[in-house]
Amino acid sequence: TCAGPISIKSCTAVWPGSVNTFVAGNVATLKIFQKDSSGNAYSSMPFNFLVKVTTRASGVNVPLKFSVSVEANGVQKFSFNLTLVGEFNIYVGNALGEQISGSPFFFKVIPGKPTMLLLISQE
Repeated sequence: TCAGPISIKSCTAVWPGSVNTFVAGNVATLKIFQKDSSGNAYSSMPFNFLVKVTTRASGVNVPLKFSVSVEANGVQKFSFNLTLVGEFNIYVGNALGEQISGSPFFFKVIPGKPTMLLLISQE
């Protein structure tokens, strides 16, 4: 079956392994499945999704840099570095404000293990 044009509202996303709690300092990845209005995989070309992250409580925008990779069958992986601890929403959509199915996607970042910093004074 040939896929029709991409349908933003038919696209979906998942957290790999269904894990949406991450440790600060690590990388999180959201997999986005491009689909047409019949639910067929849309793999003609990667769609330029607009992705933003906000704090869950206040909706304040959290600037993040995303690394995007394209897999087979219309799947894109959006990876990002987790630096802030808290609860967040990630929104995935297009320039017209349409969101993919299930957006926003909730995730939580917990503190990582503290690291020791060795400070050497120069006298």
